[in-house]
Amino acid sequence: MPTKKPAPKKANFDKKFQTVKKTMQTEAKFVEKESKEIATWIGRRRKVSSAEEKVYTIVWIILLLLWLYVLRQMLGGMILLVIWILFVTGFFHRKN
Repeated sequence: MPTKKPAPKKANFDKKFQTVKKTMQTEAKFVEKESKEIATWIGRRRKVSSAEEKVYTIVWIILLLLWLYVLRQMLGGMILLVIWILFVTGFFHRKN
């Protein structure tokens, strides 16, 4: 009968936890710095853009949302069609 391996020591878990914690903190600082730069760029761009650019931006966002809504309906219909085909062909019947 094979012998059981001893459980890892708690110190190993603490050491691994500390390394992961340190890595996550450095990554979070990097993401925070990058997001602040992007947000300030967007804010500056919004202040200097003309009324025409602002209107076009709003129109494009509305069109994008409409397109996503239509795409969702199309994908839902396709999924229902595939499920119907699987039921008709007997895919879900158990083989004895």
